[in-house]
Amino acid sequence: MNKAQLNSNFKKITSISILAKESEIYFEGESLTKLLIQLDKTKLYVPVKKRISILSGTLKNNSNCLLTIGNSVNLDADKTSVYQFYNN
Repeated sequence: MNKAQLNSNFKKITSISILAKESEIYFEGESLTKLLIQLDKTKLYVPVKKRISILSGTLKNNSNCLLTIGNSVNLDADKTSVYQFYNN
């Protein structure tokens, strides 16, 4: 995605991979098992009801990520980017 906005409401997603630049992404749903991300100047919000089991990827250039997290996190973020986790 480049300079895009994506809103999605889902019940269950097993795996999703996101490559985005200058975008805003909002996923809301019940269950997301695996999330792979590469964000550049992008905001990602993922308020799922069950925790994400596997999260990996990179954030750069003022990217922002807000989500629930579970078992495995492998994120690289530069000094300008922020990721926040919360519990349900």
